[in-house]
This record gives sequence, structure tokens and C-alpha cells, in this order.
Amino acid sequence: MNRRALFLSAASVITAGLLSRFAAAADYAGNYDGTGIAVVITPNGANFEGEIRKGDQKFPLTAHEDGDHLSGVFTAGGNAFNFTATHQGDDLTLVTDGATYQLHRGAAAAVATPAPAADALANYVVLNSTDVGRSLVREIPNATSTQDALMATFPDLARYFGGRPKILGAYEDQRDHKSAFVSFSTQLNGQTLKGFVTTKLRDRGAVVFVVFGKADATRAQWAALTAQPTPAAGVAEPDIKTQMAAVPLQPYSFPDRTGAIGIAQGWTTQAQTESNLLITGPANQKIRMAFGGTMYTPNNPMTRQAGLNMAVAPYNADPATTLGNIIHANSAVSQRRGGPTSVPDKVIKVVSVPGRMQGGRGAQITYDVTITDQNGPKPMRVLIQFEYTPVVNGTWGYYVSLQLIAPRDTFEKDLPVMLAQAFSLSENADAVAAKSRREIDAANAHAKAMQAANQKIADAHYANTESVERNEQIKMRSLTDFDETIRGERTIEDTQTGEQTSVNLADVHNIVDKLNYQDPDRYREIPLRDKFYPIPGGENQPDYIPR
Repeated sequence: MNRRALFLSAASVITAGLLSRFAAAADYAGNYDGTGIAVVITPNGANFEGEIRKGDQKFPLTAHEDGDHLSGVFTAGGNAFNFTATHQGDDLTLVTDGATYQLHRGAAAAVATPAPAADALANYVVLNSTDVGRSLVREIPNATSTQDALMATFPDLARYFGGRPKILGAYEDQRDHKSAFVSFSTQLNGQTLKGFVTTKLRDRGAVVFVVFGKADATRAQWAALTAQPTPAAGVAEPDIKTQMAAVPLQPYSFPDRTGAIGIAQGWTTQAQTESNLLITGPANQKIRMAFGGTMYTPNNPMTRQAGLNMAVAPYNADPATTLGNIIHANSAVSQRRGGPTSVPDKVIKVVSVPGRMQGGRGAQITYDVTITDQNGPKPMRVLIQFEYTPVVNGTWGYYVSLQLIAPRDTFEKDLPVMLAQAFSLSENADAVAAKSRREIDAANAHAKAMQAANQKIADAHYANTESVERNEQIKMRSLTDFDETIRGERTIEDTQTGEQTSVNLADVHNIVDKLNYQDPDRYREIPLRDKFYPIPGGENQPDYIPR
């Protein structure tokens, strides 16, 4: 089953064709010399300008990329002549009016290399500037693709550095192609620099984030470059989506080939697979995804068996109360094992989300907790999305789709960095399905082996495993609910024409009611989970389109 999280950004490598297109502006730029002829090519946005020189004569040119070469026109004696230019490395082949010229970049002393343009980055807003490097951001209003945004950016960098940056690697969101990341190295004033460019398409245009600095900069120096700047008085804070788009990520592939996720500077992971994964930040922040557990009710006879280290907690219909019960129960188990303890302090915000399992309840909850380990107590803040199921035979289960943990005093600053990483998760559907089949087979074999010894324990422990496919559907629908809350909008459909439009999530019920007042039952809401992860036959279920 395809388990790709539709709300997450896929860290997939950009194709060679796309990479060559946006890098071309930097690759063609330069000064070329041949026998009796010289050519100067300078990027101008997504196009090029310059001149052809023969002796003391200069013929201005303009050009644009056309597949694997440049096509352009130069003017001589008031007449326009067509030409093509193809390059390989530093060699350029110029063809015009049946004549072919072979040129080489940088060989002619007579053709001076232009100095770095100090105003090449004048359209960018400087976020951070240190003796190591700079970070900048720019809005590109007319960009309709990541290619547009990158092709508008790299010519600026080529002019600023006085030469084309060397592209080291790149990847693009393969779900909706709305975000991309490119790393590069370059030279400036004889010093080697490294850097990266990230871009994110918005409703109109794109935002581009550029960071570059000395190649030998320390981690702390890079952190200073990429830190969120403090806004000036009277300047509004950027929204969470803009902050997330500005977070640079490096792709990390899971060793079992089940997918990949983006990792921010200074964050680490040793995750082997896409489920039950953990990413740790430089200040002990944590991102946990796709994990769950089983709770035993206090009156379950099994909890009285000596030596069984079970998590015991009562079930409660209220999500905040249930979350507190889960925290206390798991803390007690951790303490018995010599691990840290957790004490919930305060619930800050509760947002209910529909439960996807029969009788299940779900919520997004932000709360404060004190975690105490061998180094003492630490006041932390947590955002969690989870779901829990009713009691069956003295047990009930919970599943956490996302948990973000950070120190209380830095949580707001850390939140966009944590969300950007969580939203970058992509899954290899075939590998995940194969893994699920192996887990099901192993679980079934283990259940049979356990059955003779303790049928009740085996049934309670492996009941959920035997329905992995159904649980995965529930998992993805729950994650998509989270995405819909972040997006803040929902689709409305005209059932007669099939026309769809998106409206504010907070107003959607009222809008549909007003529309249906004029034409009963014509309009309906389509939650994001039902667009991307519909339950077969679910349109007949009462909660398929919640009201």
C-alpha cells in the first residue's frame, strides 16, 4: 500500500536536466578566447548578454538557453545575425552564418575578467552577516517553479562571486515540486566558500534563502549564520510557513531504503527506518514520529503478575487527561528501568482531531513538562499529535504521529526548524510495503509461538500488528489532519458540477451551511485526509465528511 505522506516534502534528488537548467546561467558566464575572436557572456536574469570581439570591433549579443545550448543574436553593422553556443567545461563552440569557432574560457589576457559586482545581491535582504559569511532572503514574485527561482538566483551569485559557483548537489520536493535545495562551493577574494540555496513556492511567487561562508567555519559559526534574526521594532514576525521554508536541510536516507528525511544544521539522527524515528537537536530538542504503545487498565488481572514491567493507566474520554495518564505511566516504567522521569506541568492548547480507528479519539496538544534525568530537571515544551482507542479486554492503545520537544524558553524559535524536518519526510512505498509484510509475517510467527505459553498476552500484544495495513491508513489520515490544521484551509465541492475551491478552515462549516441553505445538499466539505487517503466505502460512514 502507498504510504507516502502527502503533506510531507520529499527529499528526492533533482534530475540532471533540471540541475543543468538552473546552473546553466553560471556555467555559460565567462570570458572566452579563440583564434581572432573573443566572447564575453554575462547572465541577465534567466537570459544572457555580452559581446563578440574581433580586434577592436565589439558586437553586442543577447541569448537564451535552448535545450543543451544557447541561442542568440549579435548585431554588426546594424544587422542582426543568429548564433548558437555550446559549452563543455571551459570550452565553447560558437556557430554563426555557417562558421564555427572554438574558444576557451579565461585564456585571453586581453579580455578582462569583470570584478565581483557589489550590487549583485542588492535585491536581497540580509538576515545575518558575520566575519564568516552572510545569510540573505529574497522574494521572487514572478516565479512559478523552483527552476524559475533558482535560475533567477544563481546568475546573481555568479556576478557577486565573479565566477560561476560549483554545484555540489541538489534535491527537489517530488510531491508537489514546490521546494528545492542546492549546495555549492565558490571562491571570493582568493578564499574558498561553501553555501546553499533553498527555495519555496508560495501562493504567489517564491521565497529564496541563501547562505554562504568560509569553508572552514565551525558549527557554531554556521549556526549564527542560519539563526532566526530578531525582527526590528514594528516589524511583524514572519508566519510559520515562511520560517519553515527558510530552514536549510540535508537529505538523510534510511538504511533500509524505506524513505528519506531532511536534517537541519546541527541536528542528528541514527534512524534505520521511517517508523519510530528520532531526530535530536543541538540543545537536546527531539523530533519523534510514528510510534505507539499499549496501556493496561489498573483492574486488568495481568498487572498483578510479578515481574511484568507494564505501563498501567486508566482510560479517559478527555484527550488531555488521557495524555497525562500516558505520561505518568510511561514515566513510571522508565523510572523502574533507571531512565528519566516526566511530570506534566501545564496544558497550553488542545485541538481535537478526528479519530480514525473505531471509537478512537485524537488531539493535537501543546503542554509543558519537566523531564528529570541524571543531570537534573529540565523544563520542556511539547507539541504532540496522537490518537487512542477504547478499552478492549483490559487494554487500550495509543499512536503518536508527531512529537516535538524543545526547551521551554526556545520552543517558539525551534518550532519552525522541527516542523520543517518533520514535513520533509518521504517514504519509498514499495520498500515500506515489503517491510510491513515482513513485520506481519514475523509477528504472526511470534504470536503462534507465544500462544501456547500465554494466549492472552500474545493476543493483546500483537492484535494491532496483524492489521498493519489498516493502521497505516489510519496513521496517514491522522498525519494529513495535522497538515490540514497547519494549512488552515479545506476544500468545498459542488456535487453537481464537480467544481472545487478552498476556503478558510475556521469558516468552512458556516460557508457550506449557507450554500446549502439556497440549494440543499448540493455542496459538501472534503477534508484533506479524504482527498488523499479515502477509506473504501467510507463515503457511507457518518464521519466521512465531518460536520
